[in-house]
This record gives sequence, structure tokens and C-alpha cells, in this order.
Amino acid sequence: MKRILLLISLTCLMASGLDAQAPQNGKPLMAGGTDGLAPWSSGLVYTHRPMGYAYISGQDIPDVFFLSPNGIPEYTGLWHAIPEGTAPDGGPVYRKGANILNPLDGTKKFPSRLRVFQDGKDVWMVMLATSRELSLARWDGGGFVLERKVPVEGLSYISDIDVIRRDKRTLELVLLCHDKQGHYRPEDDPKAVKLSYYDGAGIYRGEFDKGRLCRVRLDNNWNQVSAVEDLTSWIITGPSRVAAVRSADGALDGYIVGSKLG
Repeated sequence: MKRILLLISLTCLMASGLDAQAPQNGKPLMAGGTDGLAPWSSGLVYTHRPMGYAYISGQDIPDVFFLSPNGIPEYTGLWHAIPEGTAPDGGPVYRKGANILNPLDGTKKFPSRLRVFQDGKDVWMVMLATSRELSLARWDGGGFVLERKVPVEGLSYISDIDVIRRDKRTLELVLLCHDKQGHYRPEDDPKAVKLSYYDGAGIYRGEFDKGRLCRVRLDNNWNQVSAVEDLTSWIITGPSRVAAVRSADGALDGYIVGSKLG
């Protein structure tokens, strides 16, 4: 009898605690308690890459663009998220992202070397699909439309890119260059199935690729006006992402370089 009374009491307490937020048929459940806020997600995808931002909807919080190259088909592609305000802690809050039209629609493989870049009122989708050609698509209010392709010379293998305006006449294409000298298997027996990847001290016997920062100067028509210039020596193992850091006035303030190895 005591167990029955305890069960009834617990049930009543749980029900009274849910009255204020009782689930309703046909309506979504709140993601984060009373505020209904949750970590950002683009849906059922395997990867979720930020591709850049632009002040389109307002000047306080930028719109954000991100790429979902693989996963459930209806969730892949280029996405655009519009800011909706700020959370109680001051962080930005965005509406659910919308899949937008872009030159990559219908392709099976999205290039990793892609960046959304704002230059004044113009918003560009800059793609380095090959080491010899830069593709440029312009934002038309509803998506990106391919405008032109411009040749580039002197590039080796590039892991990632970014773009920043240097002055009124010059753009800088930031490049994370790749030496392509790594080898996963030890060099002494690269085809062997049964071999040790580590030596007696537990040190990995293979070698990872290395990366360094490079740049190319472009004019306002996106034509190359300089040779490829090395900014650093080989500084990072397993290079994957680069971003130009802008100061409050929009000028270059440095670079952030990331590795898929952490």
C-alpha cells in the first residue's frame, strides 16, 4: 500500500512540474528549456563547415554561410542562416538555416577550398576548384550566381583559402599550402599489409603532410597581380583550415591556422 501511495505521489509531482511546458500535439518541443535555444545544427549531415559571413540582414550580427558536403541528400549543400537576435548571455541567435542556390548544386563533390567574402556591398562565393582557376559567384539576394572564372598561376596543392581586402586597389587571396610529402605507411615497406606503424618506443613511423601560409595579390577585377609569396616556413602538421583575422576597421590583423589533427 505504501508503494502505491509513493508512486501516485511521484506521478502527481511530475505532472505538476510539466504543466507549464506540457507537450502539445503537433507542436515542437522546446530545445533549451524556457528559452527554447539549442546548439546550432544543419540537420542530418556528417560534416558542417563554416564558409564565411556577411552583413546582409543588418549591421549588428552577420549572416552566416556553412557547407554540408555529405549526409542525407536534402540536408547537403550551401546553407544561409539569418540572425534573429541575442540570447540572455549575449550570444547570437540564428533562425533555422535555409538551403540556398549556388553553382555547386547537383555536383557530387563540393570543393573544400571555398569561402564567402564580403567586399563592401558585394558578397562573393570564392572557390578554388583547381590549382589554376578561381571561380567567383555573386550573391543576388537569394543565392550565389556564377559570374566568372579567372586564371591563377604558380599554385601548388592548397588545403584552404580565405580572402581579405588589403587596400582600395588590392585583394589578398590567403592560401594554406600543402607539401604533399606525407605517407601514412612507413617508407621502408609501403605496400606491406602486416607491418608495425610504430617503433619500439611507440613513435609513429609514418609522416604527415605539412603546411605553410602563402598569398597572392589580386586587383579589383580579381586578376592576379603578384607571384605566390610564402608568408611562413612549414608551420603546421595536417593543415586543413585558415582564416584571416580582421580588426575593428576591417584591416588584416593576422591569420588563424588549424589542423585536422588538432
